[in-house]
Amino acid sequence: MRPLRPDTKLLTLSASRNDATNHELKRLTWFRSFFYPQRFSEEIFLTYPSNGQPEPGEVAVISIEVAREEEVRKLSSKLLAIMADTNSQVYRENVAKFGIPEEYVREAFSEESLLSARTAGNIFYIASEDDDILGFGQVVPRSKESVELDRIIIFPESTRRGIGTKLLHEIERDQKNMGITKIIVRTGKEELHARSFYEKNFFKETNEIEIDAPWGGELTLVQYELEL
Repeated sequence: MRPLRPDTKLLTLSASRNDATNHELKRLTWFRSFFYPQRFSEEIFLTYPSNGQPEPGEVAVISIEVAREEEVRKLSSKLLAIMADTNSQVYRENVAKFGIPEEYVREAFSEESLLSARTAGNIFYIASEDDDILGFGQVVPRSKESVELDRIIIFPESTRRGIGTKLLHEIERDQKNMGITKIIVRTGKEELHARSFYEKNFFKETNEIEIDAPWGGELTLVQYELEL
């Protein structure tokens, strides 16, 4: 486990393990608070064999934290590397599908652009395992009471582990603790997987919006809202 930095807002540490044959999975959960402003919850998964003696499982610790400048730089590097592979799932589903020019993508995910967004008040929530970034969410302030979840992306090798849902819930919890009462999400009308994800997490559809895409053409977006 990485050492806890005093200047880092660490929201969650959760541990999961691979399934083990003939073992019962039990979960112990602790909540801890620290003198410096952090929220922290830890989930430890242990296995118990049939003889009742505890046996450690294969534990993988996943942290969710608000990114500092160095994490934003690392996130930019990973995003650009993934987007450079035009055959990757992320590229196909987030770039090629919408006809977005490659130069626009490189600019949008460059260090300069992400750091500029952070300086402007955007919050980047990073989900990581050891030092490997598994996914992230980006929150944009809209008013004193509301924010927009601009994007939430889980990288392909880390999908189907519940990380997206955990990340979303931590974003909701942290924003609520900061006094936010509403989260807004806009997603493509044809993005059925994304729409299902938000609907399962209690976001309510409010309206459809036609916008001019920055790279040309028009997009139809569906807006969802969640009251915290």
